[in-house]
Amino acid sequence: MAIAGAASPGFIIASWQTYLVYWAYALLSLSINLPRTLEIVNYMLRAVIFTLNGTAIWLLVALLVRAYPKQSAHAVFIEFVNQSGRSSDGLVFFLALLPAYAAFAGLDNATHLTDELENPQKQSLLDPIGGQTMIQLMLNAFHSLPLTIATTAMMIYSFFVSSAASMITWSRLYWSFSREGSMPFSRTMSKLTSRDNLPIYAICRNTVLLIANGAISIGSTTAMNALLGAANICIITAMVTALALPLYKGRKTFDQNRWFNLGRWGNPIFWLATL
Repeated sequence: MAIAGAASPGFIIASWQTYLVYWAYALLSLSINLPRTLEIVNYMLRAVIFTLNGTAIWLLVALLVRAYPKQSAHAVFIEFVNQSGRSSDGLVFFLALLPAYAAFAGLDNATHLTDELENPQKQSLLDPIGGQTMIQLMLNAFHSLPLTIATTAMMIYSFFVSSAASMITWSRLYWSFSREGSMPFSRTMSKLTSRDNLPIYAICRNTVLLIANGAISIGSTTAMNALLGAANICIITAMVTALALPLYKGRKTFDQNRWFNLGRWGNPIFWLATL
């Protein structure tokens, strides 16, 4: 939608139009998680490794080359513009970082697929990480709408893979809790259907909930942003907790014969990741 607005300055994006795009993303994520089509996720994840890293390298190089006039180091690293209306620059800085965490939603995707992997001790360590940048920044730096559209397309693909991976994570979480009788309609949601033994009921229910939550954006974008911001904070909190607990309890509690062992570098890496 932002690209449409950039290509046609007179185009005004309506909330219902954004919601239709939201619907499309939700249904695409559902389609990828259905029997037989789930098999292509492996190929998508392999492709996104090159797409994500290629896009990151392209942005780092192209923005520096195409941006004109060049800003000084002081303007880039020190100056901070706060036009949000909030008095705290620090709060605005961290709030501005929240959208970038959307692509981290599938960070623990592989963890929830351990029951479906042949070698989970090794395979569950392979997981994609994504990121995003602002379209307006690219448009201003590239001075080219085609370049902006091409770069955005690569980013959209990365986010699409992340959304599909997020649906995998969410459905497996809901299915596992339903298996313990902890969620509504647990008897139905804990069932595995199809020859692929997939939690189809959990996947479909989560898609419906996802579409219903998105309807909030039609009435109030502020409420939707608050909801997404709270979700990102929960994700960050969960990640920090997972890294901090081993530091608190001691990494010696881990299986000493585990496949992936950081050795003496483990504690420094865990501290750095936590910070």
